[in-house]
Amino acid sequence: MDQKLIKANIALYNGSRSDARRLIDEYRAENPRPEPEMMPTLLWLDALAQDDRTTRSEKLALLVEKGGKNNRYVEIAREQLAWEQKYADKNAPAEDVPVLPEGDAPPKRSLPKVWGVDLKKVAVFAVIGILIGAVLWAMLGGRPAGTGETVNQIATNAALAPTTAPTLSPDRSVRIDPVQHEAEYDDGRLQISAYEDGSQRVGDLRGNPQSPVAGTRFFAMHLIFECQNGGTCSQPPEVNLFALTDTGATIPPVADVGIIGEDLMQPVGSGSNTNGWVIFQVPQASQVNALVVAQPAPPGQEAPAPIVISLISESEEVPPNIPVETTPDVNP
Repeated sequence: MDQKLIKANIALYNGSRSDARRLIDEYRAENPRPEPEMMPTLLWLDALAQDDRTTRSEKLALLVEKGGKNNRYVEIAREQLAWEQKYADKNAPAEDVPVLPEGDAPPKRSLPKVWGVDLKKVAVFAVIGILIGAVLWAMLGGRPAGTGETVNQIATNAALAPTTAPTLSPDRSVRIDPVQHEAEYDDGRLQISAYEDGSQRVGDLRGNPQSPVAGTRFFAMHLIFECQNGGTCSQPPEVNLFALTDTGATIPPVADVGIIGEDLMQPVGSGSNTNGWVIFQVPQASQVNALVVAQPAPPGQEAPAPIVISLISESEEVPPNIPVETTPDVNP
């Protein structure tokens, strides 16, 4: 898995087409003869990295022509071409054309962040979320660790309040060993202690039950974050998160939702822990194989390589007597 292509994808997600072009050029310089299966991916990234609408449309048309049949990138290139034409007819600036948008209006430039991800970006990139994942999937082939051990209810800390008459839904969460599923980076340490595939306990911030859109399901991960930045972690886990599927798609978290009655992550000081559930909405036919942890780029520097926490394991599931870690009292 080439880190430059992963970074180019993330640069596009963050709206930096110039960085994406630079990374694509660097990849091509290092790989003058890329594998044939990589060509649709390169054509797609190269097209989206263009600032000029005409150039972008030409490259998308080239992808449609050269990408072959039954190719996901060709399908979304056709959709993107239609959207480019729609905005061209409106004489909208080229930079306002979104990537596979969900509504009729161009994305706003500044919105609140949810778990480190801009709210509009969550809506836009949940549709495409295409990571260059073919090689990574080959490395991670298999099924998620655990076979059905239920997580005990976690003590809540700023938990989602249930509605006055909640519908009881089954707890299908599966415990996994957090030590074996962790990533450490500049701002802290992040661990996955449980996941729930097809969760029916998802609710909004008022505790109202939520349903996934047609053709998708909710995939919840329980995360433990230890702040290690020497100050305050105001937006834990201080990184962008993506669920990596077996098709190579990277899907950001759903905004403003959690597990009803259970934890949401809270700001903490360095040396303290917080934990909570993060919810992804994934296609019914896809399997979630990993969590991608993407650190933001330091000022004037290139973003660090993304970290992948695999959910694929040949080890046995965690014994029932190992508790899921909860957030300690940070105000003794």
